[in-house]
Amino acid sequence: MDELFGNKPWVEPVATASSSQNPEPSLNLPATMPSTPTRPSLSNTPQSRCLLFTCKLFISYYLETNSKKVVDILTKIREDRERHHSERMAKSSEAIALLKLLVEQIAK
Repeated sequence: MDELFGNKPWVEPVATASSSQNPEPSLNLPATMPSTPTRPSLSNTPQSRCLLFTCKLFISYYLETNSKKVVDILTKIREDRERHHSERMAKSSEAIALLKLLVEQIAK
């Protein structure tokens, strides 16, 4: 890498790792996360449980109503595709019948 980027001053390494330097003591982080929530809104009080239940109920209702709308839209799209396909096939059959008629008239 030094052969490629050694003489280019704008290229700097993203990070430098070394085992010879002592780590800074301020970077020592706890090994585990605290088991109790730090925000009071996440505590296990009756109000928060009720709020959580209400939120879950609202989300499930919202997803259920919107999923019905999505299913309706997808059903309409599928029906439109089938209708367009049948129209194209009918036009194709008419064209084939017309071509057969022309070929029979030319062959006579």
